[in-house]
Amino acid sequence: MSPAGSSSLKEEIQQLLDDTQERIPKCPELHFTLYYNTDRHSLSVHLEKIIHLPTKQPMASTDPYVSLYLLSRSEGAFATHKAIKTHTPIFDFMATFRQVGTEELESMVVVFRVYVNHVNHFIGGLVHPLHGASFGNTIVSVIERFPEEDSLRVS
Repeated sequence: MSPAGSSSLKEEIQQLLDDTQERIPKCPELHFTLYYNTDRHSLSVHLEKIIHLPTKQPMASTDPYVSLYLLSRSEGAFATHKAIKTHTPIFDFMATFRQVGTEELESMVVVFRVYVNHVNHFIGGLVHPLHGASFGNTIVSVIERFPEEDSLRVS
């Protein structure tokens, strides 16, 4: 086979791969950063954004928001504002949980629940254990699609 023929074949294969990648739905991802202040014994969660939110119709818009809380704490949940008509909301939201001792930090879990539209439709969530967590670095995790009543399971 001549070099020109192999070049053409490579281009065809690359085009097929590109076409396939465009048709595969991307998983929704949550971008957040964890911070722990040892002097104040506080855990802060900076919710940055979500990308690749699913929709039922390609041109439909969503009004997403996120609820987050610490599993095993009686402290209330935090909720972001609704990001109007977007599939890639940027929240730039900081939630701070007070009186979190370093001993209990290792056994805690942050739970994120993602909702869309005006009827509070639950689309999925993320359960992130703090044991061995990376503090100060952006974490990108896939939002799982599971029934709301199962959202407390720890992966």
